[in-house]
Amino acid sequence: MIEQIIFFGMGAIFGSFFNVCIYRIPAKRSLIKPGSFCPKCMKPINWFDNVPIFGYIFLLGRCRKCAKVISIRYPMVEFLAGLLFLLAFLKFGYSLELLRSLFVISFLIVIGFIDYDTQYIFNKTTVPLGVIGLILSFFEGGNILNSVLGVITGAGILYIIGLISLILFKKDGMGGGDVYLAGALGAFLGWKWSITMLLLSIYVAAVIGGIIILAKGRGRKNNLIPFGPFIAASAILVMFFGDRLTRYLVPILQ
Repeated sequence: MIEQIIFFGMGAIFGSFFNVCIYRIPAKRSLIKPGSFCPKCMKPINWFDNVPIFGYIFLLGRCRKCAKVISIRYPMVEFLAGLLFLLAFLKFGYSLELLRSLFVISFLIVIGFIDYDTQYIFNKTTVPLGVIGLILSFFEGGNILNSVLGVITGAGILYIIGLISLILFKKDGMGGGDVYLAGALGAFLGWKWSITMLLLSIYVAAVIGGIIILAKGRGRKNNLIPFGPFIAASAILVMFFGDRLTRYLVPILQ
């Protein structure tokens, strides 16, 4: 039980830093300086108010300095990171696979929320992810070929989808950031699981996207739905349940 609490707490602490990344990367601000501050009044946050999850609860969701509402997003990201770190530990135990999964989860939380907010995926988040994936695969018993094929498969499928959309509908059907993200994740998942990840993300995006469009109204201009969060969520699910998902979604690959 102590180990589980430690991993959840560690994830929540990292989640606090992920919030910084989600806010500052699109704004092109330093991730180090200045320290944490309220985005409303821009005043520094006391260290004891910055305790993940509990700080938000103790402050009743308001800034101590300006009393304005703090977005529920902050404790949500911290809780999500804590939960995923805990689940990764329960799944993989103390292993290299655990480190790989925590690394990918960390990047995907940041990338997914940034894309949700801005409809943009930054190369500074996807390129390091892919490079590290290739480097790790080189030291994992000759998996470098599967990793390289994963990059080609992930990026290639989305690139082709975007190209077909451009030809048929005269508009981009897939953002360049999505292509980079799928390729980077392919370095970790390999080519088979990359196919599973993309199919799952397309299915989920179609269902949730359809619901959102119906709820907002088909003719409205704000129906743009970023694909990055669906890729990120699907990649995490594939890391945990890759074989099972592949068996149901693409049984021919089994």
